[in-house]
Amino acid sequence: MKGINTGLVVALLWLGVASQANAYTVYGQGTATCGTWIKERKQDGYKDMEYWILGYISAAGFYETDKLKKSDVHSFSVWIDNYCQKNPLAQIIDGAQALVRALK
Repeated sequence: MKGINTGLVVALLWLGVASQANAYTVYGQGTATCGTWIKERKQDGYKDMEYWILGYISAAGFYETDKLKKSDVHSFSVWIDNYCQKNPLAQIIDGAQALVRALK
């Protein structure tokens, strides 16, 4: 019984460390909501957010061990449009992360 309790404690501690290791701070336009993206796309004021997404995708392509599929800027923006229409309360970072997963 003591071995099971020790194993459980070790597993819980490991999960706590693993979740902290994945935590990071998002700066800039990545914190904007998808609702803002949708609004700004209609008014042609989305370029700062688009540049942020491109930077995120470029960094993911540099740091990921898996190669990302090639695409183009227009396709990325349309993909984010669709994501944000379905998830207006999500942040831009959420859409960018989903897009990187889709490019794997």
